[in-house]
Amino acid sequence: MEAAKSREETLSSSSSSSSPSSGGLPVQPGFAPRGGVAPPLSLTSREWSALRCWLVLSYAPGVGPAMYLRLLSAFGAPEKVLNRAVDAARRFRLPAESLAALRRPDWERADRELGWLRERDGFLLHTSDQGFPEGLRRACPPVPFLFGQGDPGLLTCRQVAMVGSRAPSVQGRRIAERIAGDLADAGVIVTSGLARGIDGASHEGALRAGGDTIAVLGSGLGQIYPRAHRSLAQRVVEAGVLLSEHSPDVPPLPEHFPRRNRVISALSAATLVVEADLRSGSLITARHALEQGKDVFAVPGSVFNPLARGCHALLRQGAALVENAVDILRELNWEASSQGSVQAAPASRTRGERAVPEEPLSAEEQRLLDVMGWDPADADELAQRSGFSPEFLSASLFALELRGAVCAQLDGRYCRIPGS
Repeated sequence: MEAAKSREETLSSSSSSSSPSSGGLPVQPGFAPRGGVAPPLSLTSREWSALRCWLVLSYAPGVGPAMYLRLLSAFGAPEKVLNRAVDAARRFRLPAESLAALRRPDWERADRELGWLRERDGFLLHTSDQGFPEGLRRACPPVPFLFGQGDPGLLTCRQVAMVGSRAPSVQGRRIAERIAGDLADAGVIVTSGLARGIDGASHEGALRAGGDTIAVLGSGLGQIYPRAHRSLAQRVVEAGVLLSEHSPDVPPLPEHFPRRNRVISALSAATLVVEADLRSGSLITARHALEQGKDVFAVPGSVFNPLARGCHALLRQGAALVENAVDILRELNWEASSQGSVQAAPASRTRGERAVPEEPLSAEEQRLLDVMGWDPADADELAQRSGFSPEFLSASLFALELRGAVCAQLDGRYCRIPGS
């Protein structure tokens, strides 16, 4: 009893002086677990000490992910690297500033970051943990450890990565939501990067279906990016996992996102790209997946849609063409889990939406859909194609929007919803 009390006092004193409110940590408070109260991590003083070593080794200049794993391979554990800092620096020709950092570790920063995790029921999962995903060890560069919130047990469950444009079309967003929801119904975890557009739609689709989802950040857990997705990030923590390679207070930087993408693909059995132009970062995720020996899938689109060009390039390079979750499950030879089943759902409906009314379209409404085709068009184009007056065209478009057959995009163009 006394030993347990002493251990708890040791843990409290090791982090109380460096809590987030004492400075140095992000303004954003991060997320508490369900219920809003974060119980302390169940760590012995020895376990806390070991995690401190995992962190301080990463602070040394010149010790990136690849060097970190080389040091572990040579010495066995972070604390052994620190104990033999001179040998490590000489053997791997580390610069003088690296040796200085190894000989004078920043224990205060490590305690601060572990305290941040403890207050939010977070975790630090490293490559020596039994539950560490094997794909992360084989990634290039490998991943030594991850900060996380949520259920780390989900990381070794079957996953499909879903990525794509940050500014997708209405159709692209709906396709992502539908496929993610159907994958969740089949017991598959949807993994993405919490970015705007297809990433966010994929997380939303999985959550609306009552499934699990994993979000990998290009910033620290205390610096959610984009800020507009803070609420979504909280929901991910409650029903999945929020992950980052970075300390909680690290801001989003451009160089972080390509590295983030390799984590997304490494966690997943396959990567699906839904709408991407030829410069899209989602193609980096697909490339990582191919390098890791994973399957790559792509949703085709219109030849007139610039957001389909990245997907078409992947298809030409051998990616599998998929239209729905059934195609993905078949390609992976997966069956739906006992928790759910999946069928090829009609593309016209997203979860939570009403079905298109059964009342038949008028001849004019059907003509407008026919001349609209499947590429976005503005009102002037539609008036020219249909021969309708501006007033009649406006009324017809409004009626079709109410039916769920047409949607107005942010750029003012109209697009036909699949299934209409």
